[in-house]
Amino acid sequence: MFKTKKEFALALMEGRKFTSGIGDIIYYDESENIPFRYENKRIGLYEPLNGFWNCSDYYSFKEIKQEIDWSKVPPYTKVLVSDNKERYSNLLEFIAYVPDIEYNFITKMKTSVYNFQGWKYCEIDPSVEIKEEWYKEWQE
Repeated sequence: MFKTKKEFALALMEGRKFTSGIGDIIYYDESENIPFRYENKRIGLYEPLNGFWNCSDYYSFKEIKQEIDWSKVPPYTKVLVSDNKERYSNLLEFIAYVPDIEYNFITKMKTSVYNFQGWKYCEIDPSVEIKEEWYKEWQE
């Protein structure tokens, strides 16, 4: 994934999280003046990454992709929707997420205040700043 440790460090500083595949999480932690922290989910440890930059397996870490918890996204958030996973082309306002139905992303249509439509696929529009509380909690 990364060719150099510097690339990996920059990815961490952008707020991206990584896992070693055995429950360890590597991430940047500004709050405690420790540039990089390590969280061992198996035993609940949080430690500085002492000696991390001496190891050679930084390239083996996989990125943890954060998923949106759609029940936490507020109504009228700009979203891109589609019934085709490969092509998001409709920019609309998100209204609600309804689990257990096929077209579960409900949006307000541009043509009418009272007209709503369901979609199979949805993603937050890139112009919208995604709030941390919109993400699902990471589970091992």
